[in-house]
Amino acid sequence: MKDNSGQFFHRVVRVAAIQNKIVLPTNAPIEDQRNALYEKVKIMVKAASLCGANIICLQEAWTMPFAFCTREKYPWCEFAEPAEEGPTAKLMKQLSKQFNVVIISPILERDEDHGDVMWNTAVLFNNRGKILGKSRKNHIPRVGDFNESTYYSEGNTGHRVFEVATLKVSNMSSTVDAECESIESILKKYIPQKELSEVKRVLYGKELLPLGLPTKVSNISIENDFEIAGYQFSALKEELRKPRMQQTDFGKVAVNICYGRHHPQNWMMYGVNGAEIVFNPSATVGALSEPLWGIEARNAAIANSYFTVAVNRVGTETFPNSFTSGDGQPAHRNFGHFYGSSYIAAPDGSRTEGLSRTRDGVLIAEMDLNLCRQAKDVWGFRVRGTMISFLFSRC
Repeated sequence: MKDNSGQFFHRVVRVAAIQNKIVLPTNAPIEDQRNALYEKVKIMVKAASLCGANIICLQEAWTMPFAFCTREKYPWCEFAEPAEEGPTAKLMKQLSKQFNVVIISPILERDEDHGDVMWNTAVLFNNRGKILGKSRKNHIPRVGDFNESTYYSEGNTGHRVFEVATLKVSNMSSTVDAECESIESILKKYIPQKELSEVKRVLYGKELLPLGLPTKVSNISIENDFEIAGYQFSALKEELRKPRMQQTDFGKVAVNICYGRHHPQNWMMYGVNGAEIVFNPSATVGALSEPLWGIEARNAAIANSYFTVAVNRVGTETFPNSFTSGDGQPAHRNFGHFYGSSYIAAPDGSRTEGLSRTRDGVLIAEMDLNLCRQAKDVWGFRVRGTMISFLFSRC
């Protein structure tokens, strides 16, 4: 793509995915639990910012334990808060402005203007501390311990796509247990070094260049015990194509919360609406979904010619009271292991390695959004214009 002077330019955006455990036990006072998470995530947002991140996505319902397994309304409903003026919104406005980043903050929303109903909502804050908008979870699971319909209903925001200013300044088998650090650690342990690069090429697509991260950030991650990794997705140089946009500092992003990743049509509609990066903040456990995790967001990136950012929480959360879910299993007090493994995939099928299954982590990727259009040109996977017109005529 070229600018108005005829000079070629890349549409480069640097994104970050943050996965983390809860900090305090689930029987601690609500405000203490939330404040402890605030302190942890503030450090990780700072680290991502120091790595040059333009857009940062946090995990689903990041301000609380994922208590929707319990079917208890209290105390868990007390974590719900207004999307625009709640305590988390105030913090995100401060951090997004302080670090000059766009932040995607998924919370349990209390809609005080419409009957105090609750939603599972991602709120987007631009780099000036203003709210861009919000996207609500549109597929609610009722499977195993995922009793989320007890708390909130399907979202009513459709498949929104947000154009954001980035202002750039400079998977596998469910039998892997919770103590396994990562899939990559297994590969390094059992695959001979001379064969490892070829195995990873088959698993992850073309080899990605590592992204140099500041020494200061590495020190912060060591001091605060979280993993940090960075990768670079590149695109071809376009010699003759005229620019579609007057500015290089915008990307079109969407948020497909958790369970929505199981629905191909859901991913498709974000693409039809023009998304170039679709974030998938999630909270999912190994026994249920780990065999699907490394496939779904990556497949969506390929099928819809955009980047996907799959973010999953990590750790095992234990609750004060035992619960059952009508599935014949004995009463228990934890959901299972949230296996992390956050990753980023590109429209050409390449992807980063996953973050740890057991540790907090920050994943950074630099992506050239020109690759979205180039993938469409090469593969033509997107729905044809005539079909899109037909679908819209039936809406």
